[in-house]
Amino acid sequence: MAVLRRRCTWPQLALLAVRVISLVVLASRRAAPTRAMPPGSALTAALTSQAALIAFQPPTQTGVIQVGRLCRLTSGSEHPSLLDPPIVVRNGTNASVVLDCAYTLPPDDTLLHVKWFHIRSAYTLVFQWIHGQRPQALGPLRHRVNLSFTASETANERYRAMQILRPTVELSGRYMCKVTSTRHDFTRHKRLVVYTSPREMSISEVQPGDNLVNITCHVSGMYPEPRVELYRGANSRTMVPIEGLNKYVSWRDGLYDVTAFWVTRHELLQDHTLFECIMRISDTNYMERREISYSSA
Repeated sequence: MAVLRRRCTWPQLALLAVRVISLVVLASRRAAPTRAMPPGSALTAALTSQAALIAFQPPTQTGVIQVGRLCRLTSGSEHPSLLDPPIVVRNGTNASVVLDCAYTLPPDDTLLHVKWFHIRSAYTLVFQWIHGQRPQALGPLRHRVNLSFTASETANERYRAMQILRPTVELSGRYMCKVTSTRHDFTRHKRLVVYTSPREMSISEVQPGDNLVNITCHVSGMYPEPRVELYRGANSRTMVPIEGLNKYVSWRDGLYDVTAFWVTRHELLQDHTLFECIMRISDTNYMERREISYSSA
């Protein structure tokens, strides 16, 4: 749900200030001298307090100003912890995905427009629906959205969602929808993760010098950037993560290559040691692993 707040125009704020001053003066006249608050300090406290955005209660309980009746009701962005989980798809395997901007307007409100933005280095408008008109797909989503898709039969909500066709890695990222009506404004955020499997994944052992062992894991052709970890143990039940890995990450043709390696001395290893490389993609259940056995013989 959107988080609502009050937004006042300057004329509304001026009217609010006049009412606050009137109540402060009235309260100061009625209050006992030993309890009276100087008008200046009471006004300052009222205008600077967060509570004054909702109501102001003078010391004598003579009245309350309901700011909500003076100001337009709007909404702010969602708290990150309340965002929906990401939508995860594998590159080239889904015919479509739907990003839905769910909302409900009261009966006395009328939708003006719904806009979707793709957020990467900037906010790029990719979809808009002006109430009473056909929706439009723009920028990177031009020709990639089913403009006939409807999320609801309710007139104010019909084209609130985007059905993205054939999602590919360049469409990954965060999306924001902005809904504007005659009485409300609010935003919602969605995250789309389009991932690829690696073109290549390998683990190897080399001996770069006397008494040294280098264990290297290489992953190429991935999106988004994968997490690569190395483990070691006497067998698969005793594996522990290796700390202090050296990692190199490169970007080529829109995909990531990651190399992680660890160098140690022969005498620090058991006669038989199992090494394992695990590659994961954040926000998904996708994982691949490779193993190699080391022997001092």
